Amino acid sequence: MSQAISKTIDIDQIILTNFESKSLDITNLVLEFSIFENLFSHYLSGYLVMDDTNGILERLPIIGEELIEISFKSAGESRRLKYKFASYKIEDVKSSALNAQPKSMFIINLVSPEAIVNNTSSVDKSYVGLPASYIVKAIHDEYFLKSDRTYSSENKSFLGQTVLEVEETEGKLTIVSPFSTPFDLIQYCVKHSRSAKYPESDFVYYQDVSGFHLKTISSLMEQEAVEDYYLGEATEASKFGEVEIKDYQLVAQVNRVKNFDVLKRQYNGMYDNTVSVIDPLLKRYQDLSLNYLDDKVKFTGPNVKSKLNTKDSIHGKATGSSHSRYLTASISSKTYSDVSYLKDKIFYGQNVKDTVSAYPSPRYKYLNNRISKMSQLQEGLKLHLALPGNSQLKVGQNINFHFPQNSSDNEDRENILFGNGDMSKFIITSLNHVFNVGNSSYYTNVEIVKNGFGSNIERRK
Repeated sequence: MSQAISKTIDIDQIILTNFESKSLDITNLVLEFSIFENLFSHYLSGYLVMDDTNGILERLPIIGEELIEISFKSAGESRRLKYKFASYKIEDVKSSALNAQPKSMFIINLVSPEAIVNNTSSVDKSYVGLPASYIVKAIHDEYFLKSDRTYSSENKSFLGQTVLEVEETEGKLTIVSPFSTPFDLIQYCVKHSRSAKYPESDFVYYQDVSGFHLKTISSLMEQEAVEDYYLGEATEASKFGEVEIKDYQLVAQVNRVKNFDVLKRQYNGMYDNTVSVIDPLLKRYQDLSLNYLDDKVKFTGPNVKSKLNTKDSIHGKATGSSHSRYLTASISSKTYSDVSYLKDKIFYGQNVKDTVSAYPSPRYKYLNNRISKMSQLQEGLKLHLALPGNSQLKVGQNINFHFPQNSSDNEDRENILFGNGDMSKFIITSLNHVFNVGNSSYYTNVEIVKNGFGSNIERRK
């Protein structure tokens, strides 16, 4: 990917603390660092490229029990970003002796400390008749926010204040955890989280610089765009309207990493899918099918005007056979406790006798839409942009990307399919900040996605 105009960066410090609580400022030893955020990952990651002339790899030593804190900001911005990572792997160690001065270069791979704690924790309990959002918060609070995990002989806290933002879910669940890790159990809740507002219930649990989030992608897509970006030089970009375009809004090149893959869309259930449900208590069976091109089927997107196929597409007659799921669930407009011959088997007075039957999962009611929506995101319009460094950008935010039409005809100034003007919004699904000391460059690389077209598909005469 060609790189855009870089911005300078103001690094406060990069501090490494080892297992003995010995802290060392390694800012001057770092050649490059990168920090990754991903909408579909539970934790942050990153790496440091080190130029070690002090022998800290052996003398400190670095053994995979270190905490690393990074604080920096973009030039011209007031807000500083502060990250706390745990080291988990050393790789590409290269040693040399120039002018009789030995030194080593190596890479320290980083993850959020929560990832380390997660792999050493086991949730052995049940949650009965509670909203999925409440269960996620309870798990997060107990195993991360209020964690008693410490390191070193001084018993310093391994985790910081891990804030969690929660979007409320509808309905109640019963979950019995058979020694699941916190992240595994949270992901189970994510899959069983139902939204009262969005039919696709496209919940995700992810971390960015400000903390953890349980959010629907749909709600994120409805947020206002935080910035406008333009492909090309300022003189070229100016044809997008009477607007002053700043250097930091320019993108040198865009890579369209995803356009469409019909076979994957079929396999993943975007065009059509079926959820087959068996109710073992009521002795009922039901098939629920979805066709993406049905006019009644609506999906939330960032200013989406058109679906990813024409109305007369061959997939318009698909019956749901491309992708199937099988579930056991309650197939009834009533709860089991309202069924006369089951009531006494589920409840004894005010006490619950059968916790699973008392609060059955409603997943089958939204799973068709969720399957299609996730495939739209994975196999939709996906672009990679190299932006001038911007520490204010976060995964889950929206940006407007103004992409010129590849034509000498000036009738259509912006890309017809991606959308014109205020229809050019994309959501950021992954992001990484990259700072290189050697050339003092700072870039923010983003992956942006749109799950539909920004303009209507029309027959060209």
